[in-house]
Amino acid sequence: MIEGNKGLATGFIAKVHDIPVIVTNLHVLGDNDKLSIKTLQGDPIAVQGVIGAVGSDIALLRIAKPEGTGAAPLATATNVLSSSKIGDKIVVVGNRLGGGVATQVSGRIIGLGPNRLEVDAAFQPGNSGSPIFNVSNGEVIGVATYAETVTVQLENTKSNPAGRSSPADNGLKRETRWFGYRLDAVSKWESIDWNQWQAQTKQINAFRADSMALRDFLVDNTRSARTNARMNKILNDFETRLKLPRNAAPAARMDEVKTLVSALKGFANTGVSDLSSSQFYDYFRSSLYWETSVPEQLKFRNLIIDALKESEAEVRAYSETIHY
Repeated sequence: MIEGNKGLATGFIAKVHDIPVIVTNLHVLGDNDKLSIKTLQGDPIAVQGVIGAVGSDIALLRIAKPEGTGAAPLATATNVLSSSKIGDKIVVVGNRLGGGVATQVSGRIIGLGPNRLEVDAAFQPGNSGSPIFNVSNGEVIGVATYAETVTVQLENTKSNPAGRSSPADNGLKRETRWFGYRLDAVSKWESIDWNQWQAQTKQINAFRADSMALRDFLVDNTRSARTNARMNKILNDFETRLKLPRNAAPAARMDEVKTLVSALKGFANTGVSDLSSSQFYDYFRSSLYWETSVPEQLKFRNLIIDALKESEAEVRAYSETIHY
């Protein structure tokens, strides 16, 4: 059982390169200030280092005193593609919904890939880091990691008893898929410094929060945008400057709008250079999750900057039609 101040998760004991470790997901580390790890018997487990997989969402927490855990390492598959096949029965055991008890969900393998596998066992939050067991051989073949819900087009209407799609579904349906990362597919690892990980997480979180404030302003959700301190100051300054005399020329008001757009552009460019040039752990550079992906955060911010540039051009063009 893994507990942090920002969430609950699961881990399991295994040997990787003959070293006893707790296996879980890198995203479990998140921005937790610290993690509390306990066995099912309630005994605490101390760790003395973190190693992260390159290209996969897997973390290894090195156990400080392996002999004190009272638990034997689980058997892990050395080659999932040779020992497992699509259709094999699997079970996922873990701290589902953070209930503090080990629960089990069953299913089958429905997809195998170079570093991931897909199952139809409906694991849930709290199961991050849970072992995925192949029932036939008792081996751990993956680490339960994430689920995604997608909208898919129905192939035909014959599956509908009425012979056609209803107006409500419009020929579409929502489908949830469950994925785990293969431990056997990791070929490279990197050592993680806990303080540096926390600093990088906070940097990305702050950058994303600024982006969302700018986005909220652009879609006219000012109340939400104002929860960001810098955005709130920019808007307050603009409103203060806009308190012009009633007989003030329209051009004077447009000048203040220009100043606002310029301030927003400055805000939008803040942090871009630092995020682009900083040396992040691989997880943040190759993450599948939008919230923690540095490339995706930069892409999103650049879209905002482009939108502000368009707004600036429109304001400039409109102001040229106003007579002083």
